[in-house]
Amino acid sequence: MRQDKTHLRAGDTTHVLPDEIAATIQRTWGEAANVSARIDATITVQLMPATPPKQNVVVSERRVRDAEQPDPGDTEYELNRVLGRGGMGVVYQARQASIGRSVALKMLKSGTGGDVRQQHKFIEEAAVTGELDHPNIVPIYDLGQTSDGRLFYAMKQVRGTPWKDVLRQRTMAENLHVLIRVADAVAFAHSRGVVHRDLKPENIMLGEFGEVLVMDWGLAIATSAGGVGAGIGGTPCYMAPEMVTGPTSAIGPHSDIYLLGAILYEIVTGTPPHLAETAAQCLSVAARNEITPTTQEGELIDIALHALATSPAERYRTVQEFQAAIRRYESHTESIAAAARAGEELAKAAENNAYDRFATALFGFQNAIELWDSNTDARAGLTKTRTAYATAALDKGDYDLGLSIVGADPDQHQGIRQRLQDAQQERNARQQRLRSVRRTAAGLALGLVVVMSVALVWIMRAERRAREQRDIARVQQQLARDAVDQMLTEVGEQQLEDVPQMESVRRSLLNKALTFYLRFLDEQPEDPSVRVETARAYHRVGDISKMLGRQREADEAYHRAITLFEQLASEFPDQPIYAQRLAESQNFLGELYRTIGDSERAEAQYLQALGQQRRLVETSPLVPAYRQEMARTSYNLGLLYWSMNQREKARDAYDRAIDELSTLVESQGHDLANKQGLARAYLNRGFLNRGTDRLEQARQDYDQAIALLKELTHAAPKTAEYKYELATVLNN
Repeated sequence: MRQDKTHLRAGDTTHVLPDEIAATIQRTWGEAANVSARIDATITVQLMPATPPKQNVVVSERRVRDAEQPDPGDTEYELNRVLGRGGMGVVYQARQASIGRSVALKMLKSGTGGDVRQQHKFIEEAAVTGELDHPNIVPIYDLGQTSDGRLFYAMKQVRGTPWKDVLRQRTMAENLHVLIRVADAVAFAHSRGVVHRDLKPENIMLGEFGEVLVMDWGLAIATSAGGVGAGIGGTPCYMAPEMVTGPTSAIGPHSDIYLLGAILYEIVTGTPPHLAETAAQCLSVAARNEITPTTQEGELIDIALHALATSPAERYRTVQEFQAAIRRYESHTESIAAAARAGEELAKAAENNAYDRFATALFGFQNAIELWDSNTDARAGLTKTRTAYATAALDKGDYDLGLSIVGADPDQHQGIRQRLQDAQQERNARQQRLRSVRRTAAGLALGLVVVMSVALVWIMRAERRAREQRDIARVQQQLARDAVDQMLTEVGEQQLEDVPQMESVRRSLLNKALTFYLRFLDEQPEDPSVRVETARAYHRVGDISKMLGRQREADEAYHRAITLFEQLASEFPDQPIYAQRLAESQNFLGELYRTIGDSERAEAQYLQALGQQRRLVETSPLVPAYRQEMARTSYNLGLLYWSMNQREKARDAYDRAIDELSTLVESQGHDLANKQGLARAYLNRGFLNRGTDRLEQARQDYDQAIALLKELTHAAPKTAEYKYELATVLNN
């Protein structure tokens, strides 16, 4: 429940506590409620005679001496210097002789040796802390007593700084990280039936190497005992109401949750939740749960006030719920930051209609929404980016690209969508009207047909002389096929999209080429090389049809290629080239299905291709091409699973790609393409790990990608693609 921020400032002495609460405090705290102690100091009151600790502990005598005293040779602990002093104990830096390590040794002060209550309390503290084996709780090594009867326990010596001393210098993110670690320790203690009761920044130690350790478990109580015999205590400026008014049976895990909320309140506002001039006044403020007023607003202050609710039933039920609320805030913060970065990219993209920056902005807004689905700014930015990106595509004449961008959210982009469709239709109509340009295309087509005609003449001549000169004929047939294959390469690779009517010419040439190959197949059905060329031609038709946006024709062509290669691979299992070509066609067909959104069929083709490629690698592990193609298919499969939101499967696919490419990079370090492919696989796996909160793994993947791309930019400094990809990884 959110607290009212307009109440009297805690510490205001102009109003009086209700008689019942005042009487309760006086009865519970007695003289301790009237002392003028610091409000941030721990105070305690023993409600009844202490009972011996229930833990089964053995306190043996240990040989302890000051460092200045002579060493008799049997010293177990050597006291070097004082690290700190408390109400009943002194903490020394000591050396444990048995294993030669430095420890912190807490010892009862001189004069308390006969105080049974203090002894029982001290043993209880050691026993409770010793039971809590957790990375964020200081481990207890030993419990014993000196020859003159003073109790002590040895624990890990923490080299660091109390959180209180640096809390103001740390960023919000750094302080929240510490608080989450503290909450981990508290949640563990609760699972063991232990409540700390004195959580505050002063009792949290930050180690030199990032350790976060919850200290001072002297007030801890076991919930199973209901706090019987434990007394009452805490730090007034942080205490929950039930910690002030009692009884001790009312104190439980909910009290620690309040204290965690109090620390969060101090992180956000700069002050603890209760303020007053003296400890007695602060106890009164805490009993009424008067929270120090603040002008701070937002999600974090709401989380703190929820934990600081007067009624335990209205607080977070568990520490884990409190942590989850903070993590939600952190994901919202990261989402806001991602959206802000995407907004900057969008502004830069708008300056010169840069496609790469539009794409980066688009990904940034999508990532922000994935982190926080209710980020309205990110959703608005995503819509704005798609509109601007599609408008840039319209201005540049890339109508198909523009339509694909707005196609993901058509309801938000009706205007630009209609303009793109109109422009696309106008372009198609204009191309139909430009008859005169056909001569240019026809000239090119004539040249290519001449190549085919010459090849056909060669073949016919070779066939006429076949009986007398079969060997020469076979050579000439191969030359003819090579000539046609070269023609196909030119048709497939030349950038002819800007020449009107060229599309139909290309299709016509490819169909003639298919006729050419099918004639071979009809005349020499037993010759596997003829079917290989025919299958390759079908594969080429599939490539070009896909490039021209004719998915159905591409689908049919790839299937024909696959059928031929399957026959060849089955008939000639000792020739791996057929299995290799089969896998290549299956991979390309999978790519076709992935681009049109047919995920199920895409997955089936990729998996079939991987099966072929895996067998090739197992049979011939030293052939680099097999590993390259297997890595390429695994990478494509990772992209597919990512688009299907099957992240674990995507990660497995990228793992396979990385394994294969790493092997190639190790054996062929000069091959830049392998390094670039490996860098891209690391980058994509980094995206996945980042999206599933595996931040350390994501960082490692990004580091690997950065190292590879730096090598590439050094080896080929004029290749802008490497520099752009390096910038993308560094940004992420």
